[in-house]
Amino acid sequence: MAYHDGESVSPHRIRVLYVTDLTYQARGRRYGDEDVFLSDRLRSDFDVALCHPQDALVSMNSFDVVVVRNSGPVIHYQGHHDEFRSRALQAGTRVFNELTGKADMIGKQYLLDLYRAGYPVIPTVERLQDLDQLPLADQYVALHTSGGGGGVSPPPMRSMRSR
Repeated sequence: MAYHDGESVSPHRIRVLYVTDLTYQARGRRYGDEDVFLSDRLRSDFDVALCHPQDALVSMNSFDVVVVRNSGPVIHYQGHHDEFRSRALQAGTRVFNELTGKADMIGKQYLLDLYRAGYPVIPTVERLQDLDQLPLADQYVALHTSGGGGGVSPPPMRSMRSR
């Protein structure tokens, strides 16, 4: 029988595969530290193993559920994640965040669409040529369209518009 922190691991405990890239760099966020903290908290109720996005596909069948907290830590491994997502959907693997493609798990297109349609969401454009569609502000945050976090602060709007 396996042991964790001096206690036997019950065969009845749910086994969680926590997919993350502990080295993922996001400006202003420490995803690796967050994931270590979250997975440690989960250990009080579940058997947890951390897994790199490149290994999720080959590891998922050994677990009861797979956790992919958000898109940031898998963004640099999109091909691996797409294959994992496809196989997990085919196999009916329990995955959280769900694989149905909600919000940031499939990118920022939903913000672009909702903003263009006039909904009260974060003002969003995808091209520098469209900056005049945003409300005036001293600074803006640029995010990769495939995920969240990792924002950068570009120069003030006036200098961006004068380029």
